[in-house]
Amino acid sequence: MTSRPYAVAALVAATAAALVSCSPQGGGEDAAVDPVAAAASSLRAAGADQSQIDVFTDGSVTYEEYESAMNRAFDCQRELGATVTVIGTKMSGGVTVLDYTLQPSDAAMDALDECYTTFAGGVDAYWQASSPTAVSFADRRAVALLQPLRDCLSRHDVDWSEDESFNDLRSRAIVGIGADSSDPDGYDCLNEIQYADWQG
Repeated sequence: MTSRPYAVAALVAATAAALVSCSPQGGGEDAAVDPVAAAASSLRAAGADQSQIDVFTDGSVTYEEYESAMNRAFDCQRELGATVTVIGTKMSGGVTVLDYTLQPSDAAMDALDECYTTFAGGVDAYWQASSPTAVSFADRRAVALLQPLRDCLSRHDVDWSEDESFNDLRSRAIVGIGADSSDPDGYDCLNEIQYADWQG
């Protein structure tokens, strides 16, 4: 399986999510902003094709739209000679996602990544991180795991304050993950509290 250009996709999705969900109220400069046009511009600049941009025109992303976008990326990758096998679906971050493997064969990884960015990156990232279902799941997980994360950080002598959000503390936990597992100062609180496995 290959890695995906998460940084680009996340940036595209964050921009698209913020702009598409934005609904200017009242007068002034903001009232002249067309959120769909702004999101389309942002997505296009990141390399998205029109099929991805069209998904955001109604301000939401459905599972069917996510699946169609991913299948367009898979078709592109197959045309380049890669083997893409869709095993089925699985739950990830509170939403249903495609479970698949990607074997590059002789295809260049940059070209395969471009297929993903062009046809699915923004839609995929929005679906997994910014869709209402994903956001609701993340909120519930943050409430459920806040105290366990605080406790874990305290066990590892990491100072934190009561006003820090779960995301603030998660950032502290990420810093603690040592590249070398034998590092005596390294700790992995996200693993200790089973952050990735929490299903709500």
